[in-house]
Amino acid sequence: MIYPRGMHPGTVWRKADLQCHTPRDRSWTGSEALPGGSDAAELARKTWAGDFLSAAKGKGLSIVAITDHHDICLSNYVQALAEADDDLIFFPGLEVSCSDNAQCLVIFDPLSKTAVHSKALGMLTNVLPADPGDEKTCVISPISQTISTFYDDIVGEEHLREACLVFPHFSNPEGSHKSLNEIGHALRFAALGCDGVYIERPVAELDPVTLQKIRGEIPDWGKRRKALLPTGDNRSAGWERLGAHECWIKIGEPTIEGLRQALLADEARIAHAAPHEPRDRISSIEIKSTLCGSDPISIRFNPGFNALIGGRGSGKSAILEYLRFGLGRTSTDLPSTETAKPKERSASLIEDTLSNGGYVEISLEREGIAERWRRELTSRGTITVTDVTGRTSQLPLSDAQQKFPARAFEQKGLSSTMNDPASAADQITGIAAAEEVEQRREIERDINTARRSVTLALQQLAAYWQLLLDVQRKTALLQETQLRANNVAERLKTEGVSQEALDVIDQSPQYSSGAAFLQSVEIAIASDKTTITDLSQKLLADIPEITLDVELPIVVDLRKRVAETKEAIHKRLQDCLADLEKLAATKDVAKTEFGEHQRVFKEKFDSAVTEQEKHRAIIDENSRLVIALEAAKKSVAAAEKAMRDAAGAVEALTTARHTLLDNLSRRRQILVAAAEKVAGHSSNVLKARVKTDTAPEEYIASISALLVGSRISDSSEKSGTWISEVLKSNAGGWTSIGDQILEIYREKIMAGSPQEPGTALSEKIGDLLLGEERLTSFATSKVYSLINDASLGAVLAACPRDFIVLTYVDANGKNIPFGRASEGQQASALLELLLSQSAGTLIIDQPEDDLDNNVVMRIVELIRSSKSNRQLIFATHNPNMVVNGDADKIVVLASTPIDPRPGSEQPRVAIETDGAIETEVVKSSITQVMEGGEPAFDLRRRKYRFGSASN
Repeated sequence: MIYPRGMHPGTVWRKADLQCHTPRDRSWTGSEALPGGSDAAELARKTWAGDFLSAAKGKGLSIVAITDHHDICLSNYVQALAEADDDLIFFPGLEVSCSDNAQCLVIFDPLSKTAVHSKALGMLTNVLPADPGDEKTCVISPISQTISTFYDDIVGEEHLREACLVFPHFSNPEGSHKSLNEIGHALRFAALGCDGVYIERPVAELDPVTLQKIRGEIPDWGKRRKALLPTGDNRSAGWERLGAHECWIKIGEPTIEGLRQALLADEARIAHAAPHEPRDRISSIEIKSTLCGSDPISIRFNPGFNALIGGRGSGKSAILEYLRFGLGRTSTDLPSTETAKPKERSASLIEDTLSNGGYVEISLEREGIAERWRRELTSRGTITVTDVTGRTSQLPLSDAQQKFPARAFEQKGLSSTMNDPASAADQITGIAAAEEVEQRREIERDINTARRSVTLALQQLAAYWQLLLDVQRKTALLQETQLRANNVAERLKTEGVSQEALDVIDQSPQYSSGAAFLQSVEIAIASDKTTITDLSQKLLADIPEITLDVELPIVVDLRKRVAETKEAIHKRLQDCLADLEKLAATKDVAKTEFGEHQRVFKEKFDSAVTEQEKHRAIIDENSRLVIALEAAKKSVAAAEKAMRDAAGAVEALTTARHTLLDNLSRRRQILVAAAEKVAGHSSNVLKARVKTDTAPEEYIASISALLVGSRISDSSEKSGTWISEVLKSNAGGWTSIGDQILEIYREKIMAGSPQEPGTALSEKIGDLLLGEERLTSFATSKVYSLINDASLGAVLAACPRDFIVLTYVDANGKNIPFGRASEGQQASALLELLLSQSAGTLIIDQPEDDLDNNVVMRIVELIRSSKSNRQLIFATHNPNMVVNGDADKIVVLASTPIDPRPGSEQPRVAIETDGAIETEVVKSSITQVMEGGEPAFDLRRRKYRFGSASN
């Protein structure tokens, strides 16, 4: 199939069965024979070929072969039909029985011609193939060659060796038919140059020793690993065994070369169960840039290993920088703690080339769901996301970095990790705990939520203390007013007011109090009815309604209990409302009766006042004080209610602080679990442990903020020293510091927040901060003035930094602090650690620049195993990375020299070709660009004396 430049998919997983038979086979059952010759007979054969292809697709197969014994007749009919089907790769083939009681399959290129098939049939000595018109193949008897000589004959024939592959049958010694895995065949198998073997059973049924022989782990049977292909060996019209045994092949081109390349990288390209590809991956990128000319360029990425290759200056690094930009992961996008200092060239590339209507659009999959992310320079603070329904939304960069897991490194990015001490610890932690990224992000969100809860709870607690102070002040005013009222009442008695008048006047507070009480009852009933109604609506209301097609019985039962409980509580609350209604009715009766008594009393009171007009001044004073007394009582009652309502702030702050500590503990547990896996992920080259700052930056910053303007020199440094000493002697020392400042703040508020602290508070502040560094009275006063909601909130919400510390273990087993290892040692260890994890797309620009040559092949092995678990996108000049790493998709960028003429806008980034390793133009480009061409290969062969007798 022809793909637009840049859009070749690379290698693709396909389910395969490379051993199937036809009705010409002498063991075929279930349908009539298919003789040839007449038009009707030829039509029947073509119909069967179509039925076979339909059956194969029905079984989920997209790679299939026909391998009749010593015959290829009906295979030609299937081949003719399959050539027009882009969804299926058909390999013509033969099954051959050799003289040493071993069988093999010969698989031909899908486009191989009849002449090639005939050449192979002609090499079957001692066999006379059946006539094409016959119903059945010839009677099967072994050819005269052993499997070794037959293989040598095939590869020695120039017209066959590039057109077919030979697979010996190699199954368990017991219960297998004509397998090479028999006593006496060890040397023969060891010398056989084939790249794969087949079995007619599931891989799970192979005995361990047989597997070891195939994998080259038993030297007597050869040291070279061979691919293992389970086949169905179907011989029935019911297709029962068609695709019966799981075999998946990752192939890039529908050719015999594509199959051969899969065999040579079988760990990554042959699977015996349905393979799983990363659900978070980049599908393609489209770039509109001045570097690309007038038209955008597009690149399709493979879910596995993608390699960008090309000469110096061909734009490999630029493509990766655009990719980072599209994901919101350039060095200028990420926090300084997560990336090394940006290189000037990378930082300016985006501004210089996307300024005039340029953009980067990335198609990706998150959890298997497709999205398009588009980012432009003019709105670089957000990414426009288009979902599968076509809806668009704006995604902040911080959210984008969380939603799509990826790590991106510039050139020398791994070996420069330790260059910036300020960010090294966080970068190392991010690499070592890459697999825990989702847990870390979730716990960081929980920590931030808990921090906000702490600051909010502190504000509420400060408000509660203000209410408490308000109650104290209003209670004192009430007591003072009561005392004055008592004094006026005594004056009325001593200055001749009649007893009857006094009695009436004395009753006045009772009626005032009674009226106030009735009003309070009325307000309370209305308020409590609202409270009960709100409570009825809120109880158990936060439980989400989740309905699944099938639910666990225990969940169904619990949902029923929740509903019953909610209904029971609601009923009891309705009873409470009914009781309040009864009380309201009683209140209404009392209010009516009280109003009548109050009216009668007012007449007596007015008469007493008239009778005692000469005592008007004292009576007025008494009346004023009575009103003031009632107002003071109401004010105290209101203040006490507000205080009671806010009393939960005390517990709320305690709970919020405990929640924050719990989340910090959870974060540490996540990092500890990640650290425990580092040794295994790095072949024990690295050791890891979790370390907590001895003087956390946020601790120091919050204390330093209290010392601003205190005239204490080097306050930040002294704060750090003091905090380190406190934490060293007491792990919970920071919590104690927060408790003490909280108490100082409480006392400040309860004292009415005067401008200066009293002696007691000054001593507390001086005793608390900076240890042996005694504060001056001026400094104490300044600290006191700065203690408020914001500054204390910063103290209580301050968090330590937990990070992973690495130790490098050299070849002699010596432990070296990671920062003292060489750049090559650091880079190779970190790259191995990254490749051993399943943690999202990994983007690296020229990783070989960071590596010593002696570790490249080890990294290559990891690439081959890692690419099944995570998407890799590398730019590289190293052929070992591409060829031995078995890149699934290679993009060859054209080397376009810069036009020095003023005003020239010649494109500098262009795609020359793309595809898999087996794609001919790609293979040729790799040879020329990365190896120096075939003459260079030949010269190296002669220099190293590969293939010479002396070797």
